[in-house]
Amino acid sequence: MGAVPDSDLAGIAPAPILGGIDPGGIVCIVNCDIATVGPDLCSFCTSQNTASCNRNSFPPCACNDGFTGDFCENTCGSWKYGSGCGSDCTCVQANTASCDNINGACTCNSGFEGSNCEISCPAWRYGSGCNNDCTCNQASTASCSVVDGTCTCFAGYSGTNCESACSAWKYGSGCGNDCTCNQANTVSCSSVNGECTCSPGFIDNNCNSACTSWKYGDGCGNDCTCVQANTATCNNVNGVCTCNPGYSGANCETACSAWKYGSGCGSDCTCQQANTASCSSVDGACTCNPGYSGTNCESVCSAWKYGAGCGSDCACVQANSASCDNVNGSCACKPGYLGTNCDTACSNYTYGTGCNESCLCVPNNTLTCSNVDGSCICAADYTGTTCNEYVMAIPRLGDSQKSTLDRKET
Repeated sequence: MGAVPDSDLAGIAPAPILGGIDPGGIVCIVNCDIATVGPDLCSFCTSQNTASCNRNSFPPCACNDGFTGDFCENTCGSWKYGSGCGSDCTCVQANTASCDNINGACTCNSGFEGSNCEISCPAWRYGSGCNNDCTCNQASTASCSVVDGTCTCFAGYSGTNCESACSAWKYGSGCGNDCTCNQANTVSCSSVNGECTCSPGFIDNNCNSACTSWKYGDGCGNDCTCVQANTATCNNVNGVCTCNPGYSGANCETACSAWKYGSGCGSDCTCQQANTASCSSVDGACTCNPGYSGTNCESVCSAWKYGAGCGSDCACVQANSASCDNVNGSCACKPGYLGTNCDTACSNYTYGTGCNESCLCVPNNTLTCSNVDGSCICAADYTGTTCNEYVMAIPRLGDSQKSTLDRKET
C-alpha cells in the first residue's frame, strides 16, 4: 500500500498507536510513532466487506464471507465462496452463470435448474429457472431450446413454431431442399427426406423412367396381360393393350373376323368378295382369287393373261383360240382346232368345235374338208355341197357350147 499523504495526518493528536504505515509504506504494528506511522490501519478496511478490525495484527481486517484481501477489498475469485473464500462452489460450471461469493448459491444459465444447476429444463420448458413454456408445435418439433425456447423443427416443417409443413417440392430441415423428382411423373415428394412417390407407370429414384415393356402400374409391379405378338403397346400406367392392326379384344387375343381389318378391327374390307381369296386383317389389302386383279379384285385378267395376280401368260395359240381361261390358263379352241394349246387342226375329215363333227364331203371327189365349218373344196370336174356332182364338157357343132351330163356317184 502507498504512503499516506500528510493531509490525512492533520488533526491527529500525538499518542501511542498500535499500528500504522509510515510515509515510506513501512508497516508498524506496535509502539509506533504517530509522527512517522500515519493514520489508523483499520480505517483502510473496506467497511461493507469487513466484519472486524484487529489493530494488533496484520492484515488487521477480518473479512465478511465472500471477501478477501488485506483490507477486504476483493470478492472471492471464480467458483470460490464463504469465509476467506475457502470453499469451492458446487455448481455445474457449464450450466451456471455465477456462484454467489458469500454463500455459494448457484445462479443457473437459462435452461437449467437445481441447487447446483445440474438439471436441464424439462421438455417444452425453457429460460431462467425453466419458467417459460415453449410455444413450438410439439407434433412437428424435434426440440425446444432450453435456453431461449427456439424451436428445432422436424424435417418437413418450418416456421418460428414449426407450424408450417413444407410447400410442394420442398423437403428437409427448414424445408431448405428442393425435391429432385420429375414432377410430371410424380404423385408427391416426401417433405421429410425428399423421397419421390412415382405416379403409376413410372419408377426410379426421381420417377424419370417409364415401366419397361409389359409392366405397368404402381412401382411397375403389374404384368400386362396382352398377347404380345398381337399387341403394339401396353399402357405403362393402366395396362390397357393397344392392339396391332388386325386384332381386337381386351388382351388383343382376337383376330379380325372376315372382311374386317385395321385398328380394333373397325374397318370394312372393300374387296369384291366373290373375286377375293382373303382380305388382310392388318391393312385391308385384297388377295385376289386367280384370274382377278385390281385393288379390290374388281378386274378380270386381260386377254391372254391368267392366274394369281394375272401374272401368267396363256400358252394358247391365239389364232386358233377363242379364249384363255383367266383362272387356270386353259385354252378354249376355236372350231377346227384342238389340243391343250389349240395347236392342232382337225384331221381325218373332222371339223368344228373339238373336231367332233364329221365332214360330209365325198372323199374321192374332194380336195379338202374345212376343219372349221366342214365345207368341201371339190376336186376338178366335181361340184356340189358335198362334191357329189360330176361336170363333163360336150362339144357342139358349129359352136363351143357345153352340155353337162349329170352323173351321180354311187
